[in-house]
Amino acid sequence: QFSAPNAALKTPPGTGTGGRLSGSEAELDADLDWHEAHYAMQQTYIAQALEHAGLMFRSGAGNGRVKILLIITNGKIYDVSLLGPARAVLDSQGVETFGVVLRRFATHTQTDIDAQAAVSTIVSEPKADHYMNIPLDDFADSVLKEFCDPNSKFGKIIAGFQRSAGAAVPCGASQTAA
Repeated sequence: QFSAPNAALKTPPGTGTGGRLSGSEAELDADLDWHEAHYAMQQTYIAQALEHAGLMFRSGAGNGRVKILLIITNGKIYDVSLLGPARAVLDSQGVETFGVVLRRFATHTQTDIDAQAAVSTIVSEPKADHYMNIPLDDFADSVLKEFCDPNSKFGKIIAGFQRSAGAAVPCGASQTAA
């Protein structure tokens, strides 16, 4: 999480995976707990994080697997105009980018609408299928538990991408569409 341009909001040592997930949902528990405890509604900047993601994918981590980037925000992303070069790198590497806006309330606030507008410019095509705007409490059930379910919103894209690329599903599941 970046709350100022190029200034990462640091998590405590030992929290999270540094972005190198094996596919186990349990790896995200500490990250989600930290995020919920630090729901600050501060400004969010992600250009540096996208550049870092491009370097991680370029390093060969996860060869033979579908390359997935999941962007999660609880507010407007303020450096969208600077993301072109990082997006181009991710696109050239075949990274499928999804975005999730986490709302505090069931209804949409202007902050949520602004966040959705920003996220929808960053995600892969078709854009409407690559982002969600959901209440924070629904994240585990709406995204994590269904990420590789070929019948869910994101899962159907991942499963189709996996079949066309001949790569393993990122969560290691061997599911087939119903």
